[in-house]
Amino acid sequence: MNKRVKKTVSSIFIGAMIFFISSLAWAQGSLEGRRQVVLEGKAALVSVDTAGGSIVDFHLSGQNLNPLTWNYPDKGDLKPRTIGHFICFDRWGQPSQQELKNGMPFHGEVAQVEWQVLSQPVKKAGAVDAVMVCRLPIGGLELKRFLSLSDASPVLT
Repeated sequence: MNKRVKKTVSSIFIGAMIFFISSLAWAQGSLEGRRQVVLEGKAALVSVDTAGGSIVDFHLSGQNLNPLTWNYPDKGDLKPRTIGHFICFDRWGQPSQQELKNGMPFHGEVAQVEWQVLSQPVKKAGAVDAVMVCRLPIGGLELKRFLSLSDASPVLT
């Protein structure tokens, strides 16, 4: 192999390894096997379920108290659903009769779809940041979520 081909192959291999290792880092916390984005700072840890986008864990470092422990799914249930702290979007509350006929769920579609991780958690400028997005098939909308956990204090924005 010439040097250019070796360099390209090496770059592809290194890129694949970085993707694999970084995907393991954000897929760590698991709620009954459900994939989660985990932001961990010095003061707190936050986990967001990718199946529905709910914040399922927020606890202070060194403590196990998680106030977001309601409506956990049964073991093996990986479908998107409302768990912990969820977003009501593209609507809030009961859908109209026509919306219900068209498949619109209570509190909208956001907690009923799979979220994609656009930017895995990265520490920078005193915070751990990540970006997620979901697309809503009935409403035709897209919601992008920018998460930022302060490294020094238990504050999530």
